[in-house]
Amino acid sequence: SNHCVEENLNDWKTVVEPFSAFLKARSLDKVNLADAKSNESAQFPDKYGIEERDAFYKTIMGNKWPGSNGIDSVLIAYDALLGCNGDWRELCHRAMIHGGDNDSTGCIAGAFYGAINGFSGVNANNYEHIEYHDRLFSVGKELYEIQYGSN
Repeated sequence: SNHCVEENLNDWKTVVEPFSAFLKARSLDKVNLADAKSNESAQFPDKYGIEERDAFYKTIMGNKWPGSNGIDSVLIAYDALLGCNGDWRELCHRAMIHGGDNDSTGCIAGAFYGAINGFSGVNANNYEHIEYHDRLFSVGKELYEIQYGSN
């Protein structure tokens, strides 16, 4: 369909520019991301605490409320994933402790982490006793079996 093609083309830079700036800041702009090992390829400053992350997010996101839109929320979550080296607690620290829309960035980062690592490294109290646990587990298992078959 040709719905809003011109509008989307005109606004495409609002997606490309922040993502390109992010990749450059992490020295990933010349890396084939499909072949990259995130914890080996991405470059972070030696000191990258809460204040440094907030400052970085504002430079990439144009000084807005970090995590408040679909582009920067994904970039912040991806930044947390790249920097956590597979450590759940570090992912939570990076994705959820910042001066922006941290519940959104935390959810997205958690989804990224889960897609890669499953529950590995996640404290059981974060998922075992949640509301509708059995239903959610069953649906997740069914979706997995649809995609990969039952083994």
